[in-house]
Amino acid sequence: MLAPSPTRPRSESPLFDREPSGFSLIEVLIAAALLLIVSVGILPMFTRSITNNLQGKQATEATNLARSELERMIQLPANDPALTLIAGNELVRNEKWSKDSKRWYDVSSFPSTEIDTFERTVTVRQFSMNALADGVLDASELLDASADPQAVHLKEIEVQVGAPPSGMSPGKQVTLRMYKAL
Repeated sequence: MLAPSPTRPRSESPLFDREPSGFSLIEVLIAAALLLIVSVGILPMFTRSITNNLQGKQATEATNLARSELERMIQLPANDPALTLIAGNELVRNEKWSKDSKRWYDVSSFPSTEIDTFERTVTVRQFSMNALADGVLDASELLDASADPQAVHLKEIEVQVGAPPSGMSPGKQVTLRMYKAL
């Protein structure tokens, strides 16, 4: 039989007597590189979500502004000046929303000291009942301002609200249309 070797037992070996020393520099650099790669991959998602949130906010605000004007116009009596054509075959009103004073101004009288955020175009057109015979209302069936009021049976109210481009958002435009039977 062979005699046992004169080496020390495993527990007394200097290799196993050391305390754990943590991560090496190479391990830390590899972990940092992996974290950087993952961060660079995720960063575009954050910028895209910011852009989407801005566009969603603009679309919601534009829709609410258009809806409130459309609802106001529908409540007006048929002979109200806001629904009565003066000349031609449509009545068009262009306005800008002031962020500072929180009100609409006519485009021509918008104060230069104010900041505009939305533009609104309200268009009123009128038709007779005969225009509905084919089921389609088109420009050839419009009644002009000189038409007999008794011949006007239907008014189309169209409200367009658009947000100007800003920063990361290209701007949104919303168009709502309703018909008022007289």
